[in-house]
Amino acid sequence: MLNTSNDNIGLIYSAARSKVVDVAVLVERLLSIGLSHLLSLGCGDFKNVHVDMLGDISKKLPFNQIITLLVHIKAIKKEDEVKFRKLIEIRNVFLRDPLVITFSACLKVRPNLQKFLSKEYLVKIENQQNTSLENFTEMYFECFFKDVSNISNTIMWEYVIGKACSKGFVEGQLQYYKILIQKIREFVSQNPDSDLTSKITMLMEEAATEAKKSSIAG
Repeated sequence: MLNTSNDNIGLIYSAARSKVVDVAVLVERLLSIGLSHLLSLGCGDFKNVHVDMLGDISKKLPFNQIITLLVHIKAIKKEDEVKFRKLIEIRNVFLRDPLVITFSACLKVRPNLQKFLSKEYLVKIENQQNTSLENFTEMYFECFFKDVSNISNTIMWEYVIGKACSKGFVEGQLQYYKILIQKIREFVSQNPDSDLTSKITMLMEEAATEAKKSSIAG
């Protein structure tokens, strides 16, 4: 079926493409929130820089530059930087090539991704090699998506919550993020095989509501 929307005329619907975009949006959002807080706190070389809160920096900087800044202020490890840049590469392949509608097709266009995914995640799925090629390839990507989502979540916890506590951020905002992180952790723990990206908006709304009630009660 062709997608006839004005934004993507001629693109064939792809569940793989939708998954990639969902993960990329979630990861970019989490990293942009973390970066906004770090810059507002005046960390590293950016001690005189102030940006808006709540991840508004994502409206000003592309995903690639958000990663570059996080690397510069040593907020993410080099190996994690590689993974985030691979996510951008995968996202761009699916968005720019209308013929790439499966994960296998993505690997054909970018053979280097096969080597990267195999090195990082083969040990986790090697006992599933009797499945179809596309399903096996999808397992690679699922491991990768879960990995970058968890790394982003860790950055949120360490640099938004941890540093916010030490620097005395506004109590209400801090409470919101504490609740949100807890909800994310509970969801992942209780639903290890479920898709977090489809629930993140709901979790954010619930966290905001609870934080507001807590503030009123206090």
